[in-house]
Amino acid sequence: MIEKGLPVALVADTGHVVWGELTRDAARQYLADPVNGAPVNLHPTSPDRLSLALAGRAKFRQDLHGRQLIWLLAAFALAAPALLGAVAGFPGSLLCLGTAVAVAASGLGVTRGAGELPGEIGWTVRESRDPAIR
Repeated sequence: MIEKGLPVALVADTGHVVWGELTRDAARQYLADPVNGAPVNLHPTSPDRLSLALAGRAKFRQDLHGRQLIWLLAAFALAAPALLGAVAGFPGSLLCLGTAVAVAASGLGVTRGAGELPGEIGWTVRESRDPAIR
């Protein structure tokens, strides 16, 4: 019934869950590969074990989109006099050119910064472990 990738959940010792997707071929290969411990390492999920879903990725990032909003507001401020007919001729063309530069800068700033993740990224290593998890 699932036509695309298979849903996969990685559950940490802390109970946090990260959802993902796995292709059928990769799942078959993993489940049949004795290097992974198959089928010895496969255990049914216990219904009494609680888990917490991690927060999803934010759609809005203030560091990126705040800067983009400022650039777009500047573009609007530059374009408004020319669009309203208050400025014509060469000065109006300069304002429109400034608008184009501001719009391009807003897009480039978001594209360049989107690959950079805010804050420190890494694993939290804990010394203790739940004995029920192998």
